[in-house]
Amino acid sequence: MRVLVAILLLVLCCGAALGQRAQMQIAFERDTVAVGKAIVLRIGVRYPVGARLVLLPDTVKAYRPFEVVGTRTVPDAQATEGDMVKDSLEVTLRTWEVEARQTVQLHAAYVRAPGDSIKVTSNAATVRLNTRVPQVVPSLQYRRDFSLAHITEPIDLRPWVIALGVLLALGVIGFFVLRKPFRKWLYRRNLTRRYAELQQQLTAQYAGLAQEPVRSINEINRLWKEFLDADWRAHLRSLTAQELMHYLQQTDRLPQDNKQVLVKLCKLEEQVNYAKMPLASSEFEKLYSGLQQVVAVEFQRRKETAN
Repeated sequence: MRVLVAILLLVLCCGAALGQRAQMQIAFERDTVAVGKAIVLRIGVRYPVGARLVLLPDTVKAYRPFEVVGTRTVPDAQATEGDMVKDSLEVTLRTWEVEARQTVQLHAAYVRAPGDSIKVTSNAATVRLNTRVPQVVPSLQYRRDFSLAHITEPIDLRPWVIALGVLLALGVIGFFVLRKPFRKWLYRRNLTRRYAELQQQLTAQYAGLAQEPVRSINEINRLWKEFLDADWRAHLRSLTAQELMHYLQQTDRLPQDNKQVLVKLCKLEEQVNYAKMPLASSEFEKLYSGLQQVVAVEFQRRKETAN
């Protein structure tokens, strides 16, 4: 805290006493103070009537080893005695030093004319510090306060912190150790669920083949394309019939028999949709059995190569 203490004195008259020197006297309000307790320092100044301004200490360092708590101008303290003006100020100080005695000496200045000022040094004010712990008188009666009975011992958090650290370390280790097996298990679980859904959808479309053959053939082809493309990433549904048949004949992902089944299904879709050829139920039954084998083989391959 920077304390700016300035006393501006407006001169009512210009006397002839500029040759007299100003004086500053300081004194503590008492000679003993406890460490950390406040004490008032009284500052009195006397200066010639002709002076324009009196500057008192304006920095925190000026009161060392004390720190400034507050200042107060004494009301109605200014008075004129002949050619001199008296004024006073009270500064509240405190210190945390433990030396037995602490001394303060202040410096000020007053301006007699532009470019002409005189430095004034005060006397040294000393106060004695009471740093002793008061003695306890055995015979002294003391008051018992039971309102603090609810206060308990502080909780030792160290075991909880250690346990939390151990759990966190185990969690990190478990994450790195079990991450790959967990991902493998999760992939197989999702794959099994997808395979079961595919079987249900294929069975439903095969059951509706007699009522809506064209729609059923299209849906069956869509289903096995989506199932294979989930792992192949070949965009099978975006290929034309000729491009798809060419891709199936060139790929090494399936045995030759399974390739032929899928190629025949593609041709059958072309015949039903564009050539409007009737569907032979016996022929499609063989293709459907082959398709079941294709998706089963692909399902087992994905399970075994999961990582």
